[in-house]
Amino acid sequence: MELETSEPKDKREQAEKIKSSIRLLEKELEQIQENCIHTEYELKNCQTANSGFNLRRVCKTCTKEIGFPTQEEIKQWTEN
Repeated sequence: MELETSEPKDKREQAEKIKSSIRLLEKELEQIQENCIHTEYELKNCQTANSGFNLRRVCKTCTKEIGFPTQEEIKQWTEN
């Protein structure tokens, strides 16, 4: 019976370590994106909070969403 109680504890510790690593990596990515000058971008479909997708400008260097495309950019993107 001891194995049954120790296994969930091990899983919980493992899950907490993973969550902590994710938080640290998210902070690192945020710093990279804040320091990027976003000289080149591409258009990508990006997921929204409501599980939909919007076409956005995304920096080629740091992958940050940096804005919305113009109507001309959308037209060129749909033609490709």
